[in-house]
Amino acid sequence: MKPTSSTRSPSLAASWTGLLVLILLLAGLSGELLADYKNAISLYKRQKYREAIKEVQPDVSRNPDWEFGHRLAGLCYFGLKEYPAAIRAFEKAVELKSTEPSVYLGLAESQLQSGKPADALATLEKGKEFFTKQKDLYNRDRLEANIRYRRNDFNGTIDKLLGAFQHFPGTARDWLLLGICYYRTDQVMKARQALTTAQKYDPSLGTAQDYLNRLQLKEGELALKSRNYDIARSTFEAYLQQHPGDGAAKLNLALAMIGQKDWSRAEELLGGLEGQYANSYRYNFYRGYALEKLGKFEAAEGYYRKAIKIENTGDAQEALQRLLPRLKKK
Repeated sequence: MKPTSSTRSPSLAASWTGLLVLILLLAGLSGELLADYKNAISLYKRQKYREAIKEVQPDVSRNPDWEFGHRLAGLCYFGLKEYPAAIRAFEKAVELKSTEPSVYLGLAESQLQSGKPADALATLEKGKEFFTKQKDLYNRDRLEANIRYRRNDFNGTIDKLLGAFQHFPGTARDWLLLGICYYRTDQVMKARQALTTAQKYDPSLGTAQDYLNRLQLKEGELALKSRNYDIARSTFEAYLQQHPGDGAAKLNLALAMIGQKDWSRAEELLGGLEGQYANSYRYNFYRGYALEKLGKFEAAEGYYRKAIKIENTGDAQEALQRLLPRLKKK
């Protein structure tokens, strides 16, 4: 009867997507054109996006084949988080054969924010030949990492973030996302390194510490799963010193104690969790098992029957059938 860790489903409270900071790329525009739209560009740079749109929109309407106008409008709508309008403007710039990375980044990010990750990936693929500068390559890989994260492709996210770091060291949030993905794929040592790096870059990043705490639990759960009960017990005990009210950690600690055949300590700990886990199959089954090993057969029968009522599995039925002859002898 080998205990394994209790089920824990940590929600990804950090479901953020690192918002891409788009830079207006003005290379290739003539001096005269820059002079004509200096005010619109100035408004954009000062984040007065609505005013910038009003400045440039009349000429966009009169000159529908003006790539720069559609690009600037797209960037402004993106800044306003009006993603459907941004998509329309960027798509028009792409249709006009734009070679500017900001267009493809803006379109892909807008598509992602609109719940269209597949379209976002297709956009980045379509514009890949225009990403040649290191910062643009970093932004492309970083954005693709966020897209893959949204699709729960954690290994793909890891690959893209590591690729991005070849072009730029990354931000605290980049390293946090990398740490979360390592955590989700049970790469404990790499997760700890990435999360610690995120904290180093930004000590105020509370999510990194949250995942470091979860990582300590993950280490204990993996040790429990691999039946390394000594490590599991010491890990959960260390965690509970800092988080004494964590019921799931206490339950896992009790399972590690059962694995060590420390029946009395396990039963004592389980006894304090009944209010929290009265409707848990795992709790009732393993409490019954600990009581059986302590020779408390009648109490054990009660918990086995509760476990069967919650989930009628072969393990619980087998345990009860094993116990019944002992009850008759008694």
